[in-house]
Amino acid sequence: MDRQEPLSHRDLLIVISVAFASFMAGLNSYIVNISLPIIASRFNTGTGDASAVILAYLLVNTSSLFLFGRLGDRLGLKRVFIAGYAFFTAGCLLCGLSSSINMLVGFRLIQGVGGGMLQASSYAVVARFLPGDRTGRAYGITLTSYAIGIATGAPVGGFITGYLSWHWIFFVNVPFGIVAMVLARSIPGTIDRGDRQGKESVGFDVPGALLSFFGLAALLYGCNLGKTAGWTSRPILISFGLAFVLLALFILREGKCASPLVDLTFLKERPLAYALLTSLTGFVLVGGSGFLLPFYLQIVRHLTVQQTGLMLLMYSLVQILFTSYAGRLSDRISPHMLCSAGLASAFFCALFFSSSLAFASLVPSFILLIWLPLSYSFFIAPNANHVMRLASSGRHGTASGLLSTSTNLGMMFGVVIFDTAFSQSFPRALPKSVSLFGDALPIEVLLRGFSHAYMAGGVVCLVACLLSFAGREGER
Repeated sequence: MDRQEPLSHRDLLIVISVAFASFMAGLNSYIVNISLPIIASRFNTGTGDASAVILAYLLVNTSSLFLFGRLGDRLGLKRVFIAGYAFFTAGCLLCGLSSSINMLVGFRLIQGVGGGMLQASSYAVVARFLPGDRTGRAYGITLTSYAIGIATGAPVGGFITGYLSWHWIFFVNVPFGIVAMVLARSIPGTIDRGDRQGKESVGFDVPGALLSFFGLAALLYGCNLGKTAGWTSRPILISFGLAFVLLALFILREGKCASPLVDLTFLKERPLAYALLTSLTGFVLVGGSGFLLPFYLQIVRHLTVQQTGLMLLMYSLVQILFTSYAGRLSDRISPHMLCSAGLASAFFCALFFSSSLAFASLVPSFILLIWLPLSYSFFIAPNANHVMRLASSGRHGTASGLLSTSTNLGMMFGVVIFDTAFSQSFPRALPKSVSLFGDALPIEVLLRGFSHAYMAGGVVCLVACLLSFAGREGER
């Protein structure tokens, strides 16, 4: 087996800059997730309203990825990347100053704009400025940094929330954001030939940007409120109908536009289409488990927020140990083999945890926190490496936007599916947004809800595994 050469000094600085963005994303995600039960308790609400804190971020983040991916190709990745840090840091500061659940949800929208800029351009920075035989290693480092952020976020978020207040989980991101903007200066500021050719072509597709943004926003809005307002209620049907019309117009627009926001010819390539669908369905289990597991540990197992953070640290450590290795491995063998094996393992993990919740022990939780990240370590980096390799020069920003959009949609649908399966297990007479802390629901009801949620996530993960396996036919 050939030994890979080390990264050059320039390449290493680029990888560090992108890895820092992943670190902040992981830190933000798990600091917020670990604190959601406390936030729900302080505002006397249930999982339905608490999920809005996550979904508000994903709503703007996901809806804007096409836009920022294209802007990265045309205006330069460095500009979009640094602007993303600025918006993200400002959003963190405002979230920390929030005094109500509505203010918090509103300021999470600003944070989501910054997250969208960072996420749409991060994969593209690696793909554009690093040699092709080292991108898998770079993605492994980047995703390991994400796992380190999670490792830091879970225990630190637990201690900050437990000993200070939940406001400080947002304030802690501010100094990191300032340091990250300084590190991002190492990214080359020149625009390559693919970008210059784009600048010389027809102007930016503003109608396409608006159609994609509001179409995805209407879709996510309907999914978020469907479980409480009713899936057949008039507002939800209008939201889904509007999403269908806007996204259909967006597809028609992009097919005829001289300078499209998203090059839909990407989706005619069988390996890429299957890889993106695998990302969308594969991240459902991760997103849903990250949202609901802290509620299970703190409500059913009666752990403090500090103890919950320390338990979730185990998840991160497993990812740190194996994600970088899986990224390097995807440079040598078929990514489909790694992705399919990882998703199959995650499916069995979800079924195991769903069927073992009745045991009055933390052992099933410990097994989940080792088994699940081990499984996903062999899916996330190989899948990202495969998608970005399929993108030609000058279109890495668009491909990165597509990958990030599918990933975020999967995370968002994971929160919705888990929360819906959980709340639908309550008695019919009980409001779906009931506070889990003040109403003392029977333990049997709670366990049934958590079990149904993980069973639903496991089924979607199995679909992702089948999609990944089917995509092997188009691989060279």
